[in-house]
Amino acid sequence: RRLGWLFAALALMILLIGVVTMQQMMVIIAQDKALAISEVVKAGLTAHMKNGIMDRRDYFLNEIKSLHNIRELAIIRSEAVNRQFGAGGQEKEIDHISREVFGQKRPRYLFDNLLLSSSPTIQAYIPYIASDEGALNCLMCHQVTKGEVLGVVAITLDLSDYYTIIGIGALELQAAALFIVLIVGALWLATTLRRHVMVPLRRLQANL
Repeated sequence: RRLGWLFAALALMILLIGVVTMQQMMVIIAQDKALAISEVVKAGLTAHMKNGIMDRRDYFLNEIKSLHNIRELAIIRSEAVNRQFGAGGQEKEIDHISREVFGQKRPRYLFDNLLLSSSPTIQAYIPYIASDEGALNCLMCHQVTKGEVLGVVAITLDLSDYYTIIGIGALELQAAALFIVLIVGALWLATTLRRHVMVPLRRLQANL
């Protein structure tokens, strides 16, 4: 009986480790995808700036929004940029989360309903930091200091596809854990039968 509980605990532990590992993988993949999209947005906006067509950026942003799994996409401009160029078109106002990103100068990721719903999401806030390195010198056009956050790319991604993959993976882990328990249980049963049944029978036959 104790061995039965041990097998069950072993199977549960394997399952939990697998689910947690896949959850962490989903988090990393989601963060990387959000970061990659933000880099595309930054590159596109930079190209619009260099070509003097920033008044047409809404079309570019709408095209990005139409991509698969992107629920929301917004640009949050800094107060310094708004003072210099005025309020934008589709730009979103600074909220308490983006204000933290402006201050900390690093990305912020918020997960909603992760593994608890069929439609989990990630909200990513990626800062666009002014630089004077490389081919693009932000300080030539923007009245800011090097290292200051010019804006934040706010992205909400639908993670339902990853949720489905994790669900399939969890089922596979359950099957693997059950298989391990059955194998170990069969070995234990065979050993028990041999020790408590077969050996005594052989001894009994030898004494007859």
